[in-house]
Amino acid sequence: MRRQIFILFLAFSLLLSACGSEGGAASSSSASSPPAEDHSVGGSPAPEEFAAPLTLAAYPTASFHPVLSGNKANLTLAPLLYEGLFAVDSQFQAVPLLCEGYTVSEDRLTWTFTLRSGVTFSDGTPLTGETAAQALQTALDPASRYAGRLSGVQSIRGGEGQVVLTLSQPNSSLPLLLDIPIALGTGARPLGTGPYLLTDSGGSLSLTARSDWWQGSGSLPVQEIRLASLTKSDELVSAFNSGEVSLIDVDLTGNSELGSSGSYQVWDYPSTDLLYLGFNASQGLCRDPEVRRAVARAIEACGLPAAVRGERLSISEFAALSRALRREEAASTSE
Repeated sequence: MRRQIFILFLAFSLLLSACGSEGGAASSSSASSPPAEDHSVGGSPAPEEFAAPLTLAAYPTASFHPVLSGNKANLTLAPLLYEGLFAVDSQFQAVPLLCEGYTVSEDRLTWTFTLRSGVTFSDGTPLTGETAAQALQTALDPASRYAGRLSGVQSIRGGEGQVVLTLSQPNSSLPLLLDIPIALGTGARPLGTGPYLLTDSGGSLSLTARSDWWQGSGSLPVQEIRLASLTKSDELVSAFNSGEVSLIDVDLTGNSELGSSGSYQVWDYPSTDLLYLGFNASQGLCRDPEVRRAVARAIEACGLPAAVRGERLSISEFAALSRALRREEAASTSE
């Protein structure tokens, strides 16, 4: 489905431009033989410098680890700090990013990924097969956000410029699952290979563009992104409304009032998130056919018949559906 971001009028293009550069990082490689050519980005014209400062939200006392953290605001920053072996493009195709290509064994169980040369973490540590394997091993941890998608992986080992994954059963979609951020270490602020570095100057956090980023810092729209330090979960929306924070990534299906200042825009962007609406007709409230009919009426009232056909909805459409369901529920209760 599509998720939605709220962004203040002056600064809405920056983060999307910075994250979007990874989409052109490489072309797809075949499973049988790694490509010989270099897919690194280069030669693209530098974007215009953005006039207004961009400020994003961060929670300094929470973890920034892109695999182990549970803080949504900090995870929103992850694409600026970290990269995966692959990126997933708008057509849901795996695009090589930190790897140049891969080969697959005849039994389809052993996948060997060749890493891109010349990539370093933000402290200058080279990306090696061992460091990449350790990062993916962290993703196997039960506390990881990615543990479920790697449940079919039996072993991960690093070699000379390579990472080898052995599966318990064939899975042709494995590259699509490997957009997992590669982080150096398991601490709260691990290093990444991405375009920006998290810096802390006397408790004041910011994202600073890396001059040694392998894709070239000239493709970045800004050299520094300020971070507003928050401590409580309910501070995020008020910080956005006051203008302290320029952009937030939120769930519009909730009840919170957003953008009360009025000077904001709403943007949809593609993601691999999926929301599924189904009925458990064997027990609970949805056993009653009238309840199921009420839900159907709410969907029709929103003009969203596509929802029941399994087609995609934008998050704003899903939010409208959610509100209609609540109205239908209230009307049924009052009858």
